[in-house]
Amino acid sequence: MALTSESGGEHMFCFAANTTWAPGIKQLRVDLQIFSGSEGKDYKDLANKENLDELDVSVLKLNDRVTGLLKQHDYIRETEGKFRDLSESVNGSAQWWSIGQIVILIVSGVWQIRHLQNYFKAKKLV
Repeated sequence: MALTSESGGEHMFCFAANTTWAPGIKQLRVDLQIFSGSEGKDYKDLANKENLDELDVSVLKLNDRVTGLLKQHDYIRETEGKFRDLSESVNGSAQWWSIGQIVILIVSGVWQIRHLQNYFKAKKLV
């Protein structure tokens, strides 16, 4: 059995096991092969419908493969751009976090020095 979809995106499949032929079987194994792009087309059927020879079918296969490769290239470029933007955002946040930690350490160090100086002066130890 073959299913064909002209639109891309998520597709859901529902399988039901009709085990009336073997009621004692509890498990059923299903092998599912999914082909997409140029691999999913039935070129023999297309050649029969449109009266194409082997050369025309080969050209169609190559054209579909090139189209598939271009789509994959565009998808990879788009996802790479998204990951780059995310990486730059995380990098910027990490830099500001480090700068904030340094400022807090400097402020707390200065406050501790002043507090200890005032404490020792008040106790007349210095």
